[in-house]
Amino acid sequence: MKQTFAVLLLLMTVSLFSQNPDINLLRKVHSAERLSSDGFFRFLSNSDTYVVTGTPVAMAITGLAKNDDKLLRNACVTAVGTAVSFGITTGLKYIVNRDRPFITYPEDIANKTGHNYTESVSFPSGHTTTAFATATALSLEYP
Repeated sequence: MKQTFAVLLLLMTVSLFSQNPDINLLRKVHSAERLSSDGFFRFLSNSDTYVVTGTPVAMAITGLAKNDDKLLRNACVTAVGTAVSFGITTGLKYIVNRDRPFITYPEDIANKTGHNYTESVSFPSGHTTTAFATATALSLEYP
C-alpha cells in the first residue's frame, strides 16, 4: 500500500511540473522566423498519410499479384494495427484535450505548419502513433 501511494504521489508531482520543461525546451529549439528548412519539414509531415496508407496497400497489391498469402496477411495486420492505433490516439486526443503549442503560446510559437487545423488538440501525436504502429508491424514480421 505504501509503495502504491508513493508511486501515485510521484506521478502527481511529475504531472504538475511536466508542462514547464516541455514548453521551455520547445522555446529553445523552435525558431519563430521562417527558415529554408520549413518547406522540407512540412513536406515530411504531410507525407505521413501517404506512407502509412501506401505501405499496406502496396504490400496487398504485391501479395495479390504474386499470389503470396503471407504478404497479403502482413498487409492486413499492418493496416489493422495502424487503424487501431489511430483510433486510440484520436480518442486520447479528446480525453487529454491539449491545445497545439502555437495556440497556447502564440507570442512564442509561430504556426509554420501551413495547415488549417479543424481541431486544435495536439497530444498524443497522430503522426508519431501511426508511424510507430506501421514500423512495429513491419519490424515484427520482417526483423
